[in-house]
Amino acid sequence: MESVYHNIYKDHMIGQPILGEIDNIFEINRNMVVDFHNTNYFGENIVICGAGQVNHNELVEAAEKYFGSLKSKAPKAINNTH
Repeated sequence: MESVYHNIYKDHMIGQPILGEIDNIFEINRNMVVDFHNTNYFGENIVICGAGQVNHNELVEAAEKYFGSLKSKAPKAINNTH
């Protein structure tokens, strides 16, 4: 499927490999993962939703429990010019 998307979308982001280039994957280290997490996982960048028979109050409590310690805003400016 990645080849299909690549051929359809060429240089667009959708056409890029989902897992990344193998050479790049082997270059990833713990500090890079931590930096990515700290840069991208913050309150304004997360949507939490429930579907089906979800109790609203329980969902809110779970969200606060598991995500309440995240920063609410990006710790540094985000470059969205790609």
